[in-house]
Amino acid sequence: MTDPFPNTNRNVSALSCRLGADPRFEGVGIVRSSALSGTGTLIAPRWILTAKHVVLQAKEGSFFLKGTNVPISRFVLHPFADLALGELVRAAEGYPTIPFWTLPTDPKQPIWLVGYGQHGEFTGKPAELSPRFQGRYAARNRIEDFLFLEGIGDCLRIRYDAGNQAVEHEGAVAPGDSGGPCFVDEGGQIYLAAITHGVHPPLEGFFFVRVRPYLRWIQSVVKSDM
Repeated sequence: MTDPFPNTNRNVSALSCRLGADPRFEGVGIVRSSALSGTGTLIAPRWILTAKHVVLQAKEGSFFLKGTNVPISRFVLHPFADLALGELVRAAEGYPTIPFWTLPTDPKQPIWLVGYGQHGEFTGKPAELSPRFQGRYAARNRIEDFLFLEGIGDCLRIRYDAGNQAVEHEGAVAPGDSGGPCFVDEGGQIYLAAITHGVHPPLEGFFFVRVRPYLRWIQSVVKSDM
């Protein structure tokens, strides 16, 4: 699988560095591998969840949190969904692990998007985006609908809306955000609902692999560490 975000100027990100500084997102870091690099989420002291296409050909990797670089000893790839688990050589102590959203999600449900990818403004024409991995960014959006994509898995889709149709702090994702989290915020507690896949031409919008259908697989790999 190739990176669904080719390295071109693409007007697809308005993630905010200010919003990304929220301490609830401290468990979101950069996944660097011998294949590609992207974003990942700490789901247990020694495990991260990211996108399979980021680490598909990787033989080694590292997980960068603010001030901490932890080597990844191995990647475990889902047999068909765009999900991958990374086992850290040691626990990422002092960083929050993010619980899963296990309840049904609804269309139009508000969500948080977090990542370390390129960012810029939506202007209706190609934008000059910042370099990747310069900081942790975040934005809000809402679920548009759900669908199954062959070779990617059970997905939710978002769109970028402008004007009166947009939610406050609306944004989407860009190169470098692959593997990053889509969070549901319930009473101030964030829950991991999906993982960023990216674009999927010719379909419109941005696609995220839902976590809930694959919880049994995740738990079978991570086991007692969760």
